Amino acid sequence: MGLFFKSKKEKQEEEDLKEYLDLVDKMEEETDKELGKIKLTDLFKKDPEEEELLKYIPEEELKKEEAEKKTANIFSFITGGVLLSIIVVIIILLNVFSYVVKDDLHKIELANIQKYYKDRYGSSTKIDKIEYICYKDAEKNDVCSDVIYAKTNKDEVILKQGDVYADNITISKYYDDYKNYLNETNPNLDLIINNPVISDADLNPVYYKYIDYSKALPANDNFRNLLENKKIIVNDTIMYQGEIDIDGLKRFYDYLSPESKFVFIKVNKGIPSNVKIVTADALIDLYVTATLYPDNGITYYQLDPLVNNVSNVNINKISPSSIQTLDKNYEFTNAYSITTERGNVRSDNIMQIPTYYLVMFDNMINGDHMYEVGSSKELDPKQYKEYNSIYLGGKTYIVSNTNLILGNKQKIQKGLFN
Repeated sequence: MGLFFKSKKEKQEEEDLKEYLDLVDKMEEETDKELGKIKLTDLFKKDPEEEELLKYIPEEELKKEEAEKKTANIFSFITGGVLLSIIVVIIILLNVFSYVVKDDLHKIELANIQKYYKDRYGSSTKIDKIEYICYKDAEKNDVCSDVIYAKTNKDEVILKQGDVYADNITISKYYDDYKNYLNETNPNLDLIINNPVISDADLNPVYYKYIDYSKALPANDNFRNLLENKKIIVNDTIMYQGEIDIDGLKRFYDYLSPESKFVFIKVNKGIPSNVKIVTADALIDLYVTATLYPDNGITYYQLDPLVNNVSNVNINKISPSSIQTLDKNYEFTNAYSITTERGNVRSDNIMQIPTYYLVMFDNMINGDHMYEVGSSKELDPKQYKEYNSIYLGGKTYIVSNTNLILGNKQKIQKGLFN
């Protein structure tokens, strides 16, 4: 006779089922106790006022009424007890049914993720949300991946794909290694500041730079290993005052996932002088040819209009109260729309002409916590348009090739009467 080994999943299901059956037994015991508290003699107690009236009713009628009352009370007791028992049975069945139909995501994976968190961080956590990462394919069909997304009550993100766990909590080592690698491949860069987003390509079935889970990185891996296996996405905005080693950057890019993008802003004496955009398809090199001031605290650095098809930008302040937030517990505190005016650059292929702009907000918008708006409603991060930004000393620099509405928001402070 062979040995039969139960899988971890089967053992977990048996343990869960045992918990439900124990709960059923406990509920049955509580029901019996409650029914036991009801005494049959209590059903036949007489009201004092009724006893006074009974003195004036003939004895034969009293006996007849007493018999009818006892019969009615006994019937009421029996039907009441049966009804209570039926209700208890329904509750039990609903609980068992809930267990049976609950999917593995909630029966098994939720427990796995909670165990991972406790093992890694030494404390328990409450998972407010758990689901598979889903997206729309090229034909706009809804497709769900095998990557599990979980969010804690502290807005921490945990991802799970097979036996691989990732989170966005302790990821500083990845960023330190990336910065070292960037300086190694560009030794004369003279980096001032950068704003990278590092992602694992395997954990992002469709890449959304601005969504929270894009920053979750594997717990038991490192930057260089992911880079060597071409599984890493880097999207970085870099402010520097030295020189870029283009050959070194190209070698670096050979190991990156094609979604990667770099925006380099070169400054001379604190003033931007050049913007380079590096993607898998192109290297765009644009010099700043003019500095304009559309409004107080706003600077527009014009990028060579002879090769970049933007002649001007219009920047307007938007009323925060006119913007509907995704979460009603938050409100916008400021917002600005940025729209471009096209130039007259001629080309046989108009789609290949760059249309980038560089603008700077001085102490007017916090670039570390910006949210995008579409018309009058806050956008879901999956709907964000492409832009790169960097925040330094109260100044927010934005590079993009599309019209935008960007702003900051805060949690609504609850007063005494709201």
